[in-house]
Amino acid sequence: MTQLCLATMLDYQHICNVMDTVGRLSVATQQQRSQSLSETSQQTVHQLMRKLCKQLWPQRHQLQAQHVAIILTALSRTHQQMDAMPGLADALADQFIADSACHNAHRFANTLYSCAQLEINPCDGQLVKYIVRRLPKLSLAHFSARNVANAIFGVAQLPAGQHPASLIDKLCNRMIRLMSSSEADQRPTEDDMASVLRSLEMLQHQPKAAFTPALLTWYTQLLTQLQDQSPPKTAQRANIILTACANLRLEISSSFTQVILPHVFAIKGSHPNQNRAKARANAAWALAALGTLDLHTFKSLSLAESQSLPWSPADLGQLHRALDWIQPESEHHSDYWECKRLREKLASLGQRLHGDNDVKLNAAVHAIGAALEKHGIPYAAHVHLGGHSAHVVIEEQGSPAPKATLAAVLDVVGTEHFFKNKADRLMGKAALRHHVLAKHGPLVAIQEDKCQESTEATFDYLKHQYETVTGMLLGPA
Repeated sequence: MTQLCLATMLDYQHICNVMDTVGRLSVATQQQRSQSLSETSQQTVHQLMRKLCKQLWPQRHQLQAQHVAIILTALSRTHQQMDAMPGLADALADQFIADSACHNAHRFANTLYSCAQLEINPCDGQLVKYIVRRLPKLSLAHFSARNVANAIFGVAQLPAGQHPASLIDKLCNRMIRLMSSSEADQRPTEDDMASVLRSLEMLQHQPKAAFTPALLTWYTQLLTQLQDQSPPKTAQRANIILTACANLRLEISSSFTQVILPHVFAIKGSHPNQNRAKARANAAWALAALGTLDLHTFKSLSLAESQSLPWSPADLGQLHRALDWIQPESEHHSDYWECKRLREKLASLGQRLHGDNDVKLNAAVHAIGAALEKHGIPYAAHVHLGGHSAHVVIEEQGSPAPKATLAAVLDVVGTEHFFKNKADRLMGKAALRHHVLAKHGPLVAIQEDKCQESTEATFDYLKHQYETVTGMLLGPA
């Protein structure tokens, strides 16, 4: 077929058919052999696809949206480098946008996914913006779980300007129906759900309330059917799903925790010890962020095989953050000394890195300091509290050192830590940090971008935030 195509001039419809066939064969071959094509086979496929694209170029203006969707899907399936074919992506995008008669939601979603896979954003993002604007108006009634996962992945990977909340909510609603389907072949796979949740994390989009119970019911049924078995992929996906639930702040039950944890413990892979350490550390952090971690579970995750596992600094940081959450403040609490012993155990495994401060936030901290100094309000910057570095603390006036009572802890938060569809709600990582810092005094969240104006404007913002949280005046009345 390769020799025939290289020696024959084809029209655009035949070119689309050949590309589609080559793309499908490439995927089928890789799935059957469970490995990538040989280097020689890849070179042959790339040579054929480039030749077909050259033949297509003079006929590009005859293409419709359905042809563009097929071509981009084939190019992504065969892992083409679009840089080697300059101008082609933009030309295809122009033809897709020009076909206003296209109302097939699958073509929109497939085109979006293929662009993400090819790492292209044609026409300076105009194609993606067009798809994001059109797709919510189309019916998704025939979308499979894979279609939904691919569409959300495409939106997450490709910048589309304004946050496409309506499209994401519509796709999530479709996934809810699929998770609740009575027909097993319609329900999502673990890969589908892991992809959806990770994409929602990237999009900083918290799904609506109905999504969580559907997710828990679907996943509990799936894991229960496995009984005591946990294939490697299931264990890996369980860790991804649990961590994503935490960062998206989905409210999971303790019973669901008991179902998913055995699969986290079973994780292996090509580097089993390294994977187990990371999985356990991430699970401990996730359960803390979700508010379901208890001391017994933490010990199971952190102490089992603790000496034999290669805990990385990042793993230990996750374990410390999880322990911060369950650590009682009072020595009289029954768990206080046990937590202290666990802290020492973690310290013996490696040094805790204090990496909570982001360099880009330093300008905001400086702006806060300048505003407070101008109004004669004493403060301290970058103060270690409970293993975290608080950006700014304000002490109560007249409180004696060294045990000064904190009037407030001011924590600067970048926009990447807020949900984009719920602008005042923090994502899991920042929310857990705030829970720990709030043990030391009222926590006042300061948005980084609000500290980029004048000193006086910054102080007015600080004053409003401070007084809203504490109920006390900041500075003179």
